[in-house]
Amino acid sequence: MFIFQSLPKVAGCMSTLFLLSCVSSAKIPDSCDLAITKVDVVDMTSAALRRDQTVRIGNGLILSITPSADNTGGRCNKVVNAAGQFMAPGLNDAHIHIETNAFTQAFGLKATPIDYEAALAVYLAHGVTGVRVLSGGPDILAYRDIAKDRASPLLNIASPMLSGKPPVMPEPLTHIVTDAPKARVAVAEYLDEGYDFIKIRSNLTEEVYDAVLDEAHARGAYVDGHLTRTVGANGVLASSQDAFAHLDEFAVGIGGPDELLRMTDAIASCDCFITSALSVTKNIVEQLTDYDAMVTRDEMAYLHPVIVGAFWLKPNNPYFSQGAPIAFFQGLHQQSTTLFKSLIEENVQIVAGTDAMNPMIIPGSSLHDELEIMTNARLTPFQALSTATKNISEQIPGFEGVGVLEPGRKANAVLVSTNPLDGLAVMRRPDAVIVNGHFLDRDTLDASLALTAAIHQSQ
Repeated sequence: MFIFQSLPKVAGCMSTLFLLSCVSSAKIPDSCDLAITKVDVVDMTSAALRRDQTVRIGNGLILSITPSADNTGGRCNKVVNAAGQFMAPGLNDAHIHIETNAFTQAFGLKATPIDYEAALAVYLAHGVTGVRVLSGGPDILAYRDIAKDRASPLLNIASPMLSGKPPVMPEPLTHIVTDAPKARVAVAEYLDEGYDFIKIRSNLTEEVYDAVLDEAHARGAYVDGHLTRTVGANGVLASSQDAFAHLDEFAVGIGGPDELLRMTDAIASCDCFITSALSVTKNIVEQLTDYDAMVTRDEMAYLHPVIVGAFWLKPNNPYFSQGAPIAFFQGLHQQSTTLFKSLIEENVQIVAGTDAMNPMIIPGSSLHDELEIMTNARLTPFQALSTATKNISEQIPGFEGVGVLEPGRKANAVLVSTNPLDGLAVMRRPDAVIVNGHFLDRDTLDASLALTAAIHQSQ
């Protein structure tokens, strides 16, 4: 697959997604900033539990994981006794949206300063230590560069969405490209500006679609986004598109076992990764069924009021203003879940993503809803958890250093009170979160949530 061939070198070795030893062979600092002792470790290399371990952390990286009885490795600046607790990798949401200046400009809304620490605190409070933003802008791009060593989630940011006419959303949230030369220029400019990958919408012409893929690949980048309608499901799966943001777009129309098998085989054989996004159809059904219950949830306090007013509340909610048929989305959710389970049975590594900020999909908590859909579909907790940890580290450029707990990896992890492989509900409210080596206890996480609510209430 193309994205495995042109990645930058890290610590003197090629950072391919298959050579994970490259991550652990990077130089590990000698100084220890933090030690988590007597903890049971769910490292996600397998479903086996490593009991009574000491995890040493320095300069934002895991230095070692050793039996506590060995008492090796010398002193650390901070020691946390985690007896009776379990450490697992921090979760990653491979498909989110976040408020940006591009959003307010696109919809002619009153521009307000965006506090990205507040916006991202909601993710950390739910144990989400990495996110992939699928509609970027200059302001969130600038924040990514200053937040790399802070107590902030790993940020991986797409370009503004490339769209045909008419645009799905107004510019500058999207960028209209109508011919191949303009498409190439747009791709080159976005990659030069530092976006991690290129995002496309579903209404590109075939000529533009081919030009976007060709230019991005020539520059060592990958392309993610929607299923381009002019090319069709079979066409895009046979193309060189590297990733797809919505599994449900491949589930439309699957009516029987033969169609399910054909689509499963086509996805399993494509050189691509696909984001689950099962929450999308589930949330459409739930808001059409009981809008009042959805819009009065306590978590609404953590959302930016500009987003809520522009997209979520009636009459601006597109599922109400456009008269969405509830029966269609009920069927699509079932088809998507069935396709998802079929792919998992074929060992296809789907990555977890929620499309957070889509109407009624609340940042942070929605990833746990996504995992719950998976376990309700009879996945084991390990299989479901893998989609938000190990699978993402193996599939998505930029996430190679997270998702598994082992020396040389980023120190992004959670502490919880019971074994998550016995039930993932405990992950919804972790006892503590470690991100970039920073230790955030539950009181700190709750205080950040309260501050986020206060900031948004004042706007």
